[in-house]
Amino acid sequence: MKNTFFTFCLIAVSGTLFAQEKRADEGLIRITLNNYIEGRNNGDTARLASAFHRQADLRFRNDETGNLVIWTLPEYIGKFTPGKKMNCTGKIIYVDIAGSAAQAKIELYYPDRTYADYINLLRIGDKWVIASKVYSLYSNGK
Repeated sequence: MKNTFFTFCLIAVSGTLFAQEKRADEGLIRITLNNYIEGRNNGDTARLASAFHRQADLRFRNDETGNLVIWTLPEYIGKFTPGKKMNCTGKIIYVDIAGSAAQAKIELYYPDRTYADYINLLRIGDKWVIASKVYSLYSNGK
């Protein structure tokens, strides 16, 4: 009987600790995602770059050719003018965590268009960073 009670308590404590760790990870991921959204929308290229791993890449389909395009992080950051704010808002749609990997969807809203960003993140040391991003543009009518 004592062993059954001890096993039950151990399982309960483990489940609680796992849930707390997952909530803590989600909080750290959301900080990274907000650095991405706020950095890009406000022209804060240092904040934007801080959300990414230095070897991250960004992928999208060129709508004119239909081909895959891959940008390195420096190429992507170079597309932004430091200090120039965009007429854009962003929203985290979901975060899904599995161990040291996570995926998130972000929508970026402009007056005439919306981007869907699918973000892959990894926990490197004690920090969550964006490892890759795939995105697509679609009209606000979807």
